Amino acid sequence: MANDVPPIQSSLRFRVPGITTKNLSIVIVGLVAIVAIWKAKQEEAANKVAEKMNATAAIIGVLLTCCVLSVFYWHIVRETAVIAIRFRLFARRDLLRRLALDRKEDHRSFAYRELEEFICKTIAVVPSISLASLIVSMLRNRNPSSEDLDRFRNEASEELSELLHLTVKDAFSIMALNSPILVTVGAFIALLLWIIGRFNKMFLYRQTEHFVDELPTESDEPLPLAA
Repeated sequence: MANDVPPIQSSLRFRVPGITTKNLSIVIVGLVAIVAIWKAKQEEAANKVAEKMNATAAIIGVLLTCCVLSVFYWHIVRETAVIAIRFRLFARRDLLRRLALDRKEDHRSFAYRELEEFICKTIAVVPSISLASLIVSMLRNRNPSSEDLDRFRNEASEELSELLHLTVKDAFSIMALNSPILVTVGAFIALLLWIIGRFNKMFLYRQTEHFVDELPTESDEPLPLAA
């Protein structure tokens, strides 16, 4: 009877499959890792795009703000300030002529005519000139001299000398209004010079005085608008 039991046959049908539970787990883990890496890449790309868009939006915002501020400054702030200074100059010229009408000053004197011409130049010509032109003049001629200004100082009364000084300050203010960026840089430099005791305001006004005095009069060939 024992010999009647058939032997156990080995066949491909009874072999253990090649993909076991362990191998299947490895495959699943690998797929999950691939999917995770792919999603991370997508999120990273999306973050980079978002960062670029934010940077572009920030740059555009800064440019628009600068444009708005520039238009506001040149068409409102600067225009209003220059008009106010010019009206002050008109009033100063009227005061000068009033002195002649009241016979406190001789309208035929050299000092009177020099001051009147200086005020007229400041009204008509200086509003088209920037501070850069004054700086270039200062660099070219650090010790300017003028026979007309020297004669004015010798012959002018204290009242006329004071009117000239006030006009020089107004001329410098107009040129400063025409150069806001240069004024910002210059103010920082002036602060450093003031700290070390090298800032000389009278030297600056004296240079402005000579610069305006050398400008052509309103009847001469007009100056090009300074950049």
